[in-house]
Amino acid sequence: MPHGAKYNKLDDIEKQRIRDYRTVFLSQKGKEVLLDMIRRNQVMECVDIDQTHPQGLAYREGQRRVLIEVLDTINKDIFEIKQEITENERAVYSEH
Repeated sequence: MPHGAKYNKLDDIEKQRIRDYRTVFLSQKGKEVLLDMIRRNQVMECVDIDQTHPQGLAYREGQRRVLIEVLDTINKDIFEIKQEITENERAVYSEH
């Protein structure tokens, strides 16, 4: 659960939204979906975009921004999500 002065100043509706996002995206399946979305939308990739097509740049930035907003809301970064999934996969494989 997020804590701190910033969280305490939020209204109840916003606090519930944050709790909902954390419930969904911090579950194992939620992390896997989030990482898939990050990969599919190439959030961590440097993609060459033809500067003569600003719509393409705006579209890609919109995709990226949505995922960054989710990560910000659940108070995680991409590297934490990737590490947690990797650790979980190792644990599952070692059980077999």
